[in-house]
Amino acid sequence: MYFKSNFFETVPGVNIHYIDEGQGTPLVFVPGWTFSVEVFEHQIPYFAKNYRVIAIDPRAHGKSTVTAVGIDYPTQTQDMAKLIRHLGLDNVILVGWGFGAYETWGLIRELGIEHIKGIFNMDASPKSMSRDDNDWVEDSMENLCATIQTIRTPSGFRELLSDYTKAVMVQRELTDEELEWILSCSRMPNYLAMAEYAYAITDDYRAEAQLADACPTCYTEMLVAEHWADVAVPYMAKLCPNTKVHVLGGHLAFWEHHELFNTILETFVRKAAAM
Repeated sequence: MYFKSNFFETVPGVNIHYIDEGQGTPLVFVPGWTFSVEVFEHQIPYFAKNYRVIAIDPRAHGKSTVTAVGIDYPTQTQDMAKLIRHLGLDNVILVGWGFGAYETWGLIRELGIEHIKGIFNMDASPKSMSRDDNDWVEDSMENLCATIQTIRTPSGFRELLSDYTKAVMVQRELTDEELEWILSCSRMPNYLAMAEYAYAITDDYRAEAQLADACPTCYTEMLVAEHWADVAVPYMAKLCPNTKVHVLGGHLAFWEHHELFNTILETFVRKAAAM
């Protein structure tokens, strides 16, 4: 995938890399934990035909500045808000994957819901950790702690990403080349990945999700992976009853099942743009 790279300095010494393609309604893509904009290889060219597509590498992701400062979702959301203001965007439609959803929900805090036309988040609970067995969470507390311990080393981090990709992200067997490509989209150093992960699992965006769900001028939908749909769907139905939930594939469904996913997302974008 080749698109022109753009950079914007949000604070001195921190440059955010982003793709800006197409014209029309602004559609902003945010990748998940440690990943870069390359992961949206099937979405950027498709949607840039009819919309203005902005895809952002949060700080320390992809081609953005690798910094140990501000590796948390509120700070990364502030970076995104500054970029959106710099580009003069309004009535944006946001698409967040995984923990990237914490930036799309978080943008409500930074911009205000009145500037957001739609939010489509993919496969992330607005609260990753809970003691309630009925809640949709990222994992058990024991496994979350184990994950942090595993990514303390570069080799542990790579092994975790590789195993997670094969077991959870996709549903078919990957070629060696496909697996290496997916892993290449995650270039964050392990010690920063550990910090970002720890912040994510302790944050809470339920209030923002509910605000977007109840807003008459902001349309919301969500996609969840099949492996935890039996928990995620009823959880979101209770928390955000107006938000339509789609069930598709694994954590990387938008890549593996990109043709079907793009159809789902395009229908959503048309509804959101008409709000």
